[in-house]
Amino acid sequence: MTVSTGAGGGGAVVVSAGGFCGVQAPARNAIITRLGIQRFKFLAILYKSRDLPPGGAASSERLPVLRHRADGGGPPGRSSPGARGWRRQPDAPGTRRPASGSSEKEPAPKDPLNSRQLTRVAFFVVLNIVTAQLCLTFWAVPLTMQTVSVRLAGYLLPTRDAALAQLTYVLMGLIGFPVFAGGGGLQSVLSPSFGYLLGFILIAPCMSLLSRRFNPENRYSRMLGIGLVSMPALFVPGVAYLKWILNLPWQEAVLGGFVAFLLPDLVKIVLSATLARRLKKLEPWLLG
Repeated sequence: MTVSTGAGGGGAVVVSAGGFCGVQAPARNAIITRLGIQRFKFLAILYKSRDLPPGGAASSERLPVLRHRADGGGPPGRSSPGARGWRRQPDAPGTRRPASGSSEKEPAPKDPLNSRQLTRVAFFVVLNIVTAQLCLTFWAVPLTMQTVSVRLAGYLLPTRDAALAQLTYVLMGLIGFPVFAGGGGLQSVLSPSFGYLLGFILIAPCMSLLSRRFNPENRYSRMLGIGLVSMPALFVPGVAYLKWILNLPWQEAVLGGFVAFLLPDLVKIVLSATLARRLKKLEPWLLG
């Protein structure tokens, strides 16, 4: 077999066809590598001649990959042969390589309310409507089971959802839906018990905030304490509105709007705390 190269190592490689198969492996690999380099140099010359402008030099931006391969390396940014195998070439300054498995799309904006939150709010609005019909009227203010539903919302829902559920309920009644114990419509504003409806909007987020700050472990004793501490959020607007609508003295308004409902309200605090503790174990979707 005969192998010859041009002067300076840049000429063509000539191999006799009859003796190539009998060449030893190292020499044969060197011949193949040399032929590959010659081929890339030839292609680079062809592309360079094609990119020559009418009166200028060859473009240096059209052949970065071919020139890199003609010099014996791999494509820029890819692996190149080294002493210990293929190694990754460093990226050019200012370039950013995306992480594997990640996309370059910007994250979609988060919805103000998702379907899960809307379901929870709607559930407690319906629960308010149902418990409003379980009422016992013996004075200007009826005794209903609504405060159990309102306190359940405070124990179980996040602060925003608890407030939104009560606000939606009150607005539905003011629009004209018969969701209150005495019906519905704008005339409900003149009812002596409308102040307690305003208290619903205050006590539910208040209990939710206290529960998440002081009772993350859902201890029953603390749930009862939160129910007691949050009572002024319900009775202060209720008693004040009752005094203003009926033009009562403060002593009579407090006796009729707070003391008369104190014992039933304590029972409803115990009932709502017991139900909330059970529901937190049975229905995880209620948790915020």
